[in-house]
Amino acid sequence: MSPRVRILSVTHVLPDRDLAAAYSPPPLSDNGLVELSFMDAPFVDRAIPMRRLFFYEGAAVPPLPSLAGSLRSSLAAALAVFPPLSGKLAHRPSAAGDDDAVVVDCSRAAVSPGVRFVEAEYDGGIADMRLPASARLEGDSSEALMQLGPEPDASQLPAPVLAVQVTRLAASGGGRQVVFGVAVHHAVADGYSVWQFMRAWAALSRMDSPPSRAVADLSPPAFDRTPLRYPEADELARKILRTVAPALPMVITLMDFRRRLGPPIDDRYFGDCVVPCVARAAVHDLRGDGGGGGLASAAAAIRDAIRAQPACPVRAVEAWLDALRAAPRERFTFAGSSNRFMAYETDFGWGKPSRVELVSLFAAELFLLLGVKDDGGVQVNATLRPEHMEAFASNLARFSG
Repeated sequence: MSPRVRILSVTHVLPDRDLAAAYSPPPLSDNGLVELSFMDAPFVDRAIPMRRLFFYEGAAVPPLPSLAGSLRSSLAAALAVFPPLSGKLAHRPSAAGDDDAVVVDCSRAAVSPGVRFVEAEYDGGIADMRLPASARLEGDSSEALMQLGPEPDASQLPAPVLAVQVTRLAASGGGRQVVFGVAVHHAVADGYSVWQFMRAWAALSRMDSPPSRAVADLSPPAFDRTPLRYPEADELARKILRTVAPALPMVITLMDFRRRLGPPIDDRYFGDCVVPCVARAAVHDLRGDGGGGGLASAAAAIRDAIRAQPACPVRAVEAWLDALRAAPRERFTFAGSSNRFMAYETDFGWGKPSRVELVSLFAAELFLLLGVKDDGGVQVNATLRPEHMEAFASNLARFSG
């Protein structure tokens, strides 16, 4: 961990058992296992879960002990409604008799000791993170930014699904500044599902009513994978788990398949319901050598990749697996969009965040779009190799100057 980020305490949060027992209908089956669908399976290999940072500042932000206590209490209530997030990804023998099956184990043994909850302190302030790269000390605030999010060990199974870190920023200029970091394993939830959980957790944190009443007011998520059952899907999931490796070389974007299923899947469905789309474009088109705009060519390639997806999700994932074998490693880029989830509306009771960041480096080249506050703008998070980042920053300055 960066010398500028110091861990103050590590605790663990268990689901509120009383709330879970009173919740009707029960969120999970009696064995506490959630099977992964063929749409969840491609993300099992992602050793770095998706980490999101929420920056809060101002007089309404409580002192760290009070804030952390509120978050732990509301998290325990939220986990009663979203039990898969308290579990662990683990191997289980499949119906075929092999060891290819991976499940979310939410049994008491797997859930114990609870979700890791870290309290930390950073000796700088939010202003540090706004400095241009040229003004930073090497390995200083940029390294600290990465350490403001929790770092669950997902390199091997069993692996935790959720981890939380709240960091007090010491150099806050007289006010209070905290960074709230959440890491969720992508094999258990896609972006839609993560924000479903975050909205519920934030609502529970804001409510003054007793937890039992607050939980009863929540729209229950759906964990049943039956809508994604296809005759050949289980074998496809095992095939993915046998063959997919980290950092696969391709240019991909994820398409939400919820509305393409027939009938459409329930909005409350919690899990992955996205399929990867492979977008390709010639270098000269991306550079605009032919007279067209490079940005327009890139957007058109992504649009065409989404339109070309088969109507059947099993066929779509099989097409993606075929593309994996042919994609050149050095051309791998990931582009995603979370702008419709309005991350800047995440209010736990002390106001909306002043900044939200995604700091998961599961790919050498990553672009993510995030909806910003009321002006309708879009925030772009870019992760690139150092030499490419310099060129990107130079071009951005030229076009915006």
